Amino acid sequence: MNINELFMCRNLVANIPLTLDGNSLPQDTMASVILLQVSYSNAVQGFEKKMGDVLKQIKEEKFPDFDKQSEAVEAMKRTDAQLKAHEEWTEGKKDDSGKDIERPAKPSDEELQKAEETRKTIDAYEKDKKELEEIYAIAREKESKNEVKCPGTLSRREYGDICGMIGAEGKTTFMLPTETIEISRTELLTYIAANLVK
Repeated sequence: MNINELFMCRNLVANIPLTLDGNSLPQDTMASVILLQVSYSNAVQGFEKKMGDVLKQIKEEKFPDFDKQSEAVEAMKRTDAQLKAHEEWTEGKKDDSGKDIERPAKPSDEELQKAEETRKTIDAYEKDKKELEEIYAIAREKESKNEVKCPGTLSRREYGDICGMIGAEGKTTFMLPTETIEISRTELLTYIAANLVK
C-alpha cells in the first residue's frame, strides 16, 4: 500500500467499534482490532516523523533563518494585539462576574520597536514561507507515492465477529479527520471488507 492508503486504513480501523448497542467483540477479536489500531497509528506516526525530518532538512538547506523569522512574526502579532487591546479599552467595562476590567498594559518601547523592524521584513518572510510550503508539498506528495509495508489485516473469522456485532441494519457514526458523519452499517462493513480483510 502507499501512504494515502495507509492514512485511509488508519482512519477506517479507528472506526471499528469494540462495543456497540450493548454488545462487545469477542475478547480475541477485540485484542486483534486494538493491536491493528496501534500498528496503523505507529506507521502513520513514523511517516510524519520522516516528513518532519524532511522539512527540517529543507529549512536548513534553503531557509536557515525561517524559524527565527517565524518567532519574530509571532512576537510582532502578540505586540500588535496587546497594543490594540490597550488602545481600545474603555473605562467601565466589566467581565462576566461584574468586576471592572483593568486596562491592558501597553507594550514596552523595545517591543514596539522590534515589531516595527519585523514588519519591514514581512513581505520577504511571506515569500519564503510560500516557497517552503511548495517545496515541502512536492516532497510529501513524492513520498506519499512510495509503497510501505501493510501494518496488518483482519482474518475472515475476525471480520465475521465484527459483522455479528455491528449488524446490517441502521446507521452508525463514522469519524473523518475533520468531521463526524453518519453512514449505513452495511457501508461500514463493506469498507472494512474491501480494505482490511484478507
